[in-house]
Amino acid sequence: MIKVVDKGNFNIIKVNKMNHQSKNSSIQILGNNNTVYIESRCSFTNFRLIIRGDNNHVTIKRGTWFLGGAISMASFSKLEIGERSSFGDRLEFVIESAKVLIGNDCMAAAGLTIRTTDTHGIYSLDSGKLLNRPTDVIIGDYIWFGKNVTVLKGATIGACNIIAMESLFTKSSGTFELWGGRPARRIRENVMWSKSAHLNSIQDDKYAQMYIEKYKGR
Repeated sequence: MIKVVDKGNFNIIKVNKMNHQSKNSSIQILGNNNTVYIESRCSFTNFRLIIRGDNNHVTIKRGTWFLGGAISMASFSKLEIGERSSFGDRLEFVIESAKVLIGNDCMAAAGLTIRTTDTHGIYSLDSGKLLNRPTDVIIGDYIWFGKNVTVLKGATIGACNIIAMESLFTKSSGTFELWGGRPARRIRENVMWSKSAHLNSIQDDKYAQMYIEKYKGR
């Protein structure tokens, strides 16, 4: 079972042990009033969830697995990852005073980075106010992230998208789109992906077909 180090007060950590797998992985909490819920059939390898501060909320739904990396959260943040999503090695999420929502059946190659914050502040010399506040990142169902993709604050990725390797995604996309580049731009519309490159038709992929039926008519 994933190791838990709780150095705060009034934290709630619930891990469903059904088909739970963990190797060299941990949850570290340095704060109060945080919640972590991990559903059944999740797998963690060389993974760390680090929560610093108060009132953070994490939900990792059933069948999700991680092959390495770290998620760092600061106060008043939320992370929710949908069912059956998978993340390759060198994952890096930095979530501060914002939320990251990731849908079901997403697949990320190694090196996925998601940031809701610039970490350091940029201030107006006219007003003295902070200009670069943290902003949410919203990711829909059934997204394929290529290797070394970066998603920055304020991004919204529609369902059934493909984000090509090495992309820097900062915008908002529709559904069934292919994006790539630094910064990423829309390359193609009305496309769908499958884990298999050997199908006679995309209709032969039951998960792909399920999401086509769910989102195509919208």
